[in-house]
Amino acid sequence: MGSSGSKSEKVLGTAFLDKERYFGLENFGNTCYCNSVLQALYFCVPFRQHCIRYLSRTRERQKEESTKKQAKHEDEHILMCLCDLFVQINGNKKRTGTISPKKFITRLRQENEMFRTLQHQDAHEFLNYLLNKIDELLQKEMEEAEGRRPYKPFYYTRESKKCAASLGSEDGDASQDARPTAGTGWAARSPGKGAHPSQMCDTRPGAPDMDRRTSVPDSSWSKASASETKKSFVHDLFEGVLASETRCLTCETVTSREEAFIDLSVDVEQNVSLHNCLRNFSASELLHQDDKFFCDVCCSLQEAQKCIRIKKAPLVLAIHLKRFKYVEHLERYKKLSYHVPFSMELHLERYKK
Repeated sequence: MGSSGSKSEKVLGTAFLDKERYFGLENFGNTCYCNSVLQALYFCVPFRQHCIRYLSRTRERQKEESTKKQAKHEDEHILMCLCDLFVQINGNKKRTGTISPKKFITRLRQENEMFRTLQHQDAHEFLNYLLNKIDELLQKEMEEAEGRRPYKPFYYTRESKKCAASLGSEDGDASQDARPTAGTGWAARSPGKGAHPSQMCDTRPGAPDMDRRTSVPDSSWSKASASETKKSFVHDLFEGVLASETRCLTCETVTSREEAFIDLSVDVEQNVSLHNCLRNFSASELLHQDDKFFCDVCCSLQEAQKCIRIKKAPLVLAIHLKRFKYVEHLERYKKLSYHVPFSMELHLERYKK
């Protein structure tokens, strides 16, 4: 680096990876939630590579259409803006510095009015909104290329019956009580009070609810839908499968159920590591009192034991630390600022079925 190296390079020293770029993102009025997600996605190398290739292919296609005079003037959608930002960082001659994501922020605010204010937003909900939006755009492009009807996501019950059209939230504030998450298709889940109502689950009282801990892609619930619709690179990278087993303590009947997910939401406690958080996530729990399980054999609410395991791990595992906990006697959310240490390698075998 020598004397010409930047201050950031001198501070980091040999911590740099070869050919990697480290750029801060300019804040446009409480957009730190957005910048943190963009940084995480950029340093998710497989996702970044897919975005760069997508931009290159799109530019080539637009160039071919332009020479054939078939080009249509269209504003760049949010995926194009994201890819363009990644290319600016990845192709920069400098290794460190700052860059303005103004183009992305402008497009984001044009597409969703909830991001036009200067209010703080929840980074987890924004991540789900962004991934869902990207997946929706990719699905639409794939179907248009195949001459098929436009992609329309729906929520499905456990019996694969359509129960409600995808809903979008007008508020991304994590401190709000029950409401659907921002965007469509993939919905973030939160446990207990403040949970999102847009759930793909059996709606009977006491039915097993695995959605409380995960964010799930809706298309996985219908086998017909999954087989007819090609998956985008968002699914290829982030989608995994959870297995839930619920055992009725009266008749001993075991009910098994599988569910796709794009991230795991784990509770955090004081003086615990990420391994402890995942161990608590996959630990058995007793369903009793107001949380009894509806047993199809007993045809009534019964006490049961439920356990959730990771059946198929995704290529990229996204873990959401639930930093907000609802305190009943205060009737509000409290932020948990606990330090959660983690190792550089995470072995999932102990949490898999």
